[in-house]
Amino acid sequence: MRPERRARQAPEARAAAPARSGRDHKASAGTETAMAIVRAHVWASGRVQGVGFRDFVYRQAVPLGVAGFVRNLPDHRVEVVAEGPRPGVEALIDAIRKGPSGASVREVEVVWEAPQGESRFLIRTGGMVHD
Repeated sequence: MRPERRARQAPEARAAAPARSGRDHKASAGTETAMAIVRAHVWASGRVQGVGFRDFVYRQAVPLGVAGFVRNLPDHRVEVVAEGPRPGVEALIDAIRKGPSGASVREVEVVWEAPQGESRFLIRTGGMVHD
């Protein structure tokens, strides 16, 4: 019987692996793990204003552990900045693509950015911030 072969890692991948202990560690830059903190800048267009879209996004983001903000834009789109663990941000983007009942999302544009350290999720309205 042949012993199992283990996949080889490049030296830089081994060096970037977090130490194993009982505490959580942030992923090193360039390491794609489920808990890596990511940031997505999202714009949704279609019938997305006046239908409870911002409240919908807020209610989706908070339980997913996603920080950032949502706001209406003068061009009738909704802008969302979402920062948090990759699975949470991706789930929020999926929810934005569907939207709340009453909305009709025509297009969603996503631009991935470097995380900025957002700490909570906010609804921005006309210069005011609600959380």
